[in-house]
Amino acid sequence: MGQNLELYIDKWGMFKHRHWMAGDCLTVHRDAMMGVLMDDGEEPCQIKERNMPKDMKFFFPDSDLKKPEDNDELSWVYAGDLAKVKPPKETCPWNRAILKFMAAIDPKTVVVLRWM
Repeated sequence: MGQNLELYIDKWGMFKHRHWMAGDCLTVHRDAMMGVLMDDGEEPCQIKERNMPKDMKFFFPDSDLKKPEDNDELSWVYAGDLAKVKPPKETCPWNRAILKFMAAIDPKTVVVLRWM
């Protein structure tokens, strides 16, 4: 798992079709919120990431077609899971806006996490 996190929102319901071209992306800024999103051993992780389905094909604009078994930096959560995150006091405005966006969309929207 890397130190940078990108969130890809499945606004078209492609997750259920097992073939997804990444498009809409939010990049989480490195700040205190990263500690509650990843299991770093210091702070308890507030989300439960799920493994990508074995048959999922995920295409990034900056790379070739990838399969999850070749790409261990991918996992997913529901937007509702991210909306429940309690950010630390020191969280930057950008990351707070991401959490507010997650709270505004359908809680069952799939969000793919790409740790780099």
